[in-house]
Amino acid sequence: MPKEGRHVYGACIQIISELQADNGGIITGYRVVDGNVVPVGDANTETTSIVAISLLGDR
Repeated sequence: MPKEGRHVYGACIQIISELQADNGGIITGYRVVDGNVVPVGDANTETTSIVAISLLGDR
């Protein structure tokens, strides 16, 4: 977790979690309903890979 921007980082992790499919992939389509992110569609391999790489980047 970064020293600065913890709120933004935390919000991003929450949204990613909400867009994660049961199979572990990240769903790229979404709607915002009453302030909540609702996934729409299927997981996308490329986006899932980018998310995984970016989250491992701090190691």
